[in-house]
Amino acid sequence: IAPGFILAVDLPFPVPLPRPTPDPASDPWGSDSLNRTGAFPWGVTTRGNRELLVFMNPFPDDATVDVSFATDEGVRDTVRFSGFVVPGRSVVGAYVDEDVTRKEQVSAQVTVRGGRLVVDRVQTFTGVDGREGMTVGLGAPTAAETWMFPDGLTGPGLAEQVVIYNPGENVAETQVEVRLDDPDTNGVPEPFELTVAPGKYAILNLHEEDRIPAGVPHASVVRSVNGVPVVAERVVAATEGATRRGVGATLGSPLGAPTWYFPGGGTSPERAEFITLLNVSDDEAVTFSVTALASGQNLAIQDLQDVELAPGARMSIQIGDHVERDDLPLVVAADGPIVVERGLYRVGGDGLSQAIGIPLAMKVVVPARLTGS
Repeated sequence: IAPGFILAVDLPFPVPLPRPTPDPASDPWGSDSLNRTGAFPWGVTTRGNRELLVFMNPFPDDATVDVSFATDEGVRDTVRFSGFVVPGRSVVGAYVDEDVTRKEQVSAQVTVRGGRLVVDRVQTFTGVDGREGMTVGLGAPTAAETWMFPDGLTGPGLAEQVVIYNPGENVAETQVEVRLDDPDTNGVPEPFELTVAPGKYAILNLHEEDRIPAGVPHASVVRSVNGVPVVAERVVAATEGATRRGVGATLGSPLGAPTWYFPGGGTSPERAEFITLLNVSDDEAVTFSVTALASGQNLAIQDLQDVELAPGARMSIQIGDHVERDDLPLVVAADGPIVVERGLYRVGGDGLSQAIGIPLAMKVVVPARLTGS
């Protein structure tokens, strides 16, 4: 692929790729863990809503997995998802709601007995409970002690949840820190403390908390205080009363990095695109620039060059205020570790997409454990 170009390829079947050797120095997630486990903190199987797990096995050998579920009734194993076989070079979908029925919250843990595969979740809402739309996302390949979410907002018709899942065997003591814009005016909320039992989940409904003012944008940071790794997901439901409509579920980022990629995206009169940045450092400011890739060229976006971001601060940018292109891959590069999230929203209609970018695996920073923990 030539520099600055994007290549999309349609193939009649998945092509197996060589299995990389994990390098902890450049890959703190652990590439090999992609083949062993996958955690989905959030899911819904109530009436009118469906959760689908999709298993993709691009390799010639069959893969066998076990899937366990956590609900308000405890941890549940099902017959169908015990020793579930995914044939080689195939894609298999399985509805969770056929086995775990009528649950407002379902966490899922996928464990691979043998073989290798990729798992994603498709969650759909039909409007029965006010939520309408679809969200698609991969599971977390491993748990971590910190998860960062640059974006967040509550208000009329806007519900925001942080769902924390503990896939391990020890109790996790966690804190959720919410960083409000303009803290001198809006204050600094006391962190929320949640205890998450082994194999269970905990939910923080930010839209129901008095200490989080409606209409004030914010970032969230989830930390394990006692060093037990967890998986955290942010869930946004925009319903009647909100300026946008749809449902989005986003895994946080367990690391900061200077460079982030967004291969897809774009702006138009029908679609708005935002990027939101969070400075991982609480001590040092960073300077960042945003570049677009178009026809093999790197285009520096006007007014988004050498922008300073204060220590621990966030910044949200509407890309359409600076450039308008239907196809707009972006690169965000800084001189220090940041986390970058992209939001796509249909203007005057239903539909939203929120996702953390893809970090370049160089100079990544895993946040330190809380002092005194």
